[in-house]
Amino acid sequence: DVLIIGLASLFLALPMLIHGPMVRGDDTYEHLNYCRRFAEQFWGGEWYPRWLVNINHGLGSPTFFVYPPFGSYVYALLQPIGRALHFNPFNAGEFLALFASGICALLWVRTFAQRKAALAAAILYMLLPYHLAEDFYRRTALSECWALAWMPLVLYFATRLVARKRFAFVGLAIAYALLILSHLVSVLIFSLLPLALVLVLSSPGNRLQRSEEHTSELQS
Repeated sequence: DVLIIGLASLFLALPMLIHGPMVRGDDTYEHLNYCRRFAEQFWGGEWYPRWLVNINHGLGSPTFFVYPPFGSYVYALLQPIGRALHFNPFNAGEFLALFASGICALLWVRTFAQRKAALAAAILYMLLPYHLAEDFYRRTALSECWALAWMPLVLYFATRLVARKRFAFVGLAIAYALLILSHLVSVLIFSLLPLALVLVLSSPGNRLQRSEEHTSELQS
């Protein structure tokens, strides 16, 4: 299944991997500059650069005081590998975001659908117009691409939490942290959906039992 998702994401990302991101993409140069300057300071010994010193013709930028850094960390960590193996770390990071979105969508859909249906749904998720055509190609919106990867992972662990699976709460916390570190606006838009999913999947009896347990905890 992972191989199928990998081949599908490779096929969908092939124009970008061959030619690079769209030169006139809405956010292409911004994300390229953010990643490059972030990586410079990261490998210079600053583990979490917030003020980008050399951007804007040396005037600097406070971008990472307000902008989540996950995509830039991926770029920075891929940079030495890219130099050794002669690939572009920015292109590779964008591809990994698309691939991760397919894997996480597969994980979530497999909780309620058969294998073939889940594979088809994961590929369709990568093919969604806003996901592929808008964010991935036209805008090169790297942070949103990573956010779209973590959204189904949050839903997966929310589903596991309802089923009372072991470590589901830890997984949910990690998945939500990855979403926060990727794109804060997506967090604001998305946050009600996991709660709604939990309410829909919880049986009325379970909801009543948990409400009574919560009430008794408060009273104690």
